[in-house]
Amino acid sequence: MPSGSEQRHVFEVGPTAVLHISTGQGSIQVASWDRESVEIRARISDGEPYLLDLTIESEGPRVSAKAKPEFPQQRWKFWRRVPTVHFQVRAPVASSLDASTAGPVRVFGLTGGVRVRTTAGGVKLENLQGLLNIKDVSGGIETYRAIGAVRLGTVSGDIKARRVIGAVRARTVNGDIAVTESAIRGLDLRTVCGSVTVDHLERGDEASRIRTVSGSIDLALQPDLDLDMHLQALSGELSIQVPMQNSERSRGRLRGQLNRGGRLLNLRCMSGGIRLRAASQKRSVLEDAEKRRDLIAAVAAGELDASAATRDLLASPATGANGGS
Repeated sequence: MPSGSEQRHVFEVGPTAVLHISTGQGSIQVASWDRESVEIRARISDGEPYLLDLTIESEGPRVSAKAKPEFPQQRWKFWRRVPTVHFQVRAPVASSLDASTAGPVRVFGLTGGVRVRTTAGGVKLENLQGLLNIKDVSGGIETYRAIGAVRLGTVSGDIKARRVIGAVRARTVNGDIAVTESAIRGLDLRTVCGSVTVDHLERGDEASRIRTVSGSIDLALQPDLDLDMHLQALSGELSIQVPMQNSERSRGRLRGQLNRGGRLLNLRCMSGGIRLRAASQKRSVLEDAEKRRDLIAAVAAGELDASAATRDLLASPATGANGGS
């Protein structure tokens, strides 16, 4: 296979697919469409083609595309250039994805859950549902319009989650964390060098914890929540703009209740301030989530055409996530 070439494969899978995509060097982009098939395009660039082991195959709903180096002799690996493979994939909306690479990853419009591991290049996610488990080493992570449990982690880069419905767990060593325009029922956010911003905390049973070593915390919450609040700013100001009951303050620590208490809210800064304030209502976010759930249920029950549902489900002002036709 010559450098600079492209391969195209199409597999009939039915209404859902289980995708496994990996490339040692290169990018991965996966988007949903309104067909019961999976299309994979592999673009090969740079390097010496005979050093590449490229496999694209399917078995039932399971579809895999893997690109890895293959060295005839071990000593060659230090001075031979392996080709870079960029995958572009289109699959049914209800598909799941397991992806790994050393480059950027973009995923749009899947509802079966997404797992991504990459070492560089950043990750962008949009219009997703189900468990999201994302791990990066050097690059930021952006999530827009997701429903479910969201787990995001990177060593060096910012994490941004916007219009998320559910619980968010995020970790970064060097970067900021921002959760905005979302209906969040549970938080577990940690950064070593960076600040954390959350503009809305919803009702729910899950505890919320935010930690920073060097950076501030800015959290807005519904004023009618029942919370037990444990706040600590070892070197910074505590700015509390919600009514607290039974409060106790000492040496950068503050404990108290919001309304009847119960659910734990734990905020801690080593070097930075904490700002706690009342949030505005986010009914538009919740209504959007309910609409999307209804569309998916209607397609599963055979009450709605998949093509029409897909266009409605993936309608987004930010991007055309359905990948075209």
